[in-house]
Amino acid sequence: MRDPARFSFAHGGKDGHPYPVNREVYDQSIDWLREAVSKPLIQNALVVFREEGYLEQLPESKLTLSQSFANVEAASTIEGRLTGFCEFVS
Repeated sequence: MRDPARFSFAHGGKDGHPYPVNREVYDQSIDWLREAVSKPLIQNALVVFREEGYLEQLPESKLTLSQSFANVEAASTIEGRLTGFCEFVS
């Protein structure tokens, strides 16, 4: 994006200029941007977890915990690491 000010005109202004904010469009844009940022982070995290042996790929393209990590402590570790990947996306 060359000019960030132009992006602000796409959604209107809080003060109603150049037109009032359309909350539905604004919320859809936020959701789209959040997904655009978080989806690759989660996909990268899953790749790392597979490579490190935490997860196994099942034939139907589903992921499952490896047998050696199928316990509460390992699940907690994975959850903490995944949170670290996505910390800034909220």
